[in-house]
Amino acid sequence: MELATNVYATSLHATFTHYVRESPSPRFLLVWKKVDENGARGSCAGFKVHYFVKSKGFRCFIDQNRIEDPDEAVAEVFADPNQGVVSHHLVLGKQSGQYRVASAESFSNSYNAFTLFSAPVSRAIHPVTE
Repeated sequence: MELATNVYATSLHATFTHYVRESPSPRFLLVWKKVDENGARGSCAGFKVHYFVKSKGFRCFIDQNRIEDPDEAVAEVFADPNQGVVSHHLVLGKQSGQYRVASAESFSNSYNAFTLFSAPVSRAIHPVTE
């Protein structure tokens, strides 16, 4: 947020898109929109990925339809955008039934939520619970 105000003097969308695209490290940004008030606990139901941006170094495949937020951070930042950045984990499901876990940081500007993460930190071998 400091980059948006003090360095680039642009919107959060523009700042983070630029930051992620130009990052020499693997980075991935999800921009969420709220679609209803009744999100299912532990998933990203109630929210949809509006768009995503990845750096050139981010080589993992992310299926945006199989992302789970067990910490409910996306819902939390939508509910209270004034709390700032929330650190949490995302479960990135794969069609094979295995998943990866990524450390993430999310925040909201009250009408979108932004989740920034690097390459998944661990490769889990347990199936994703349905």
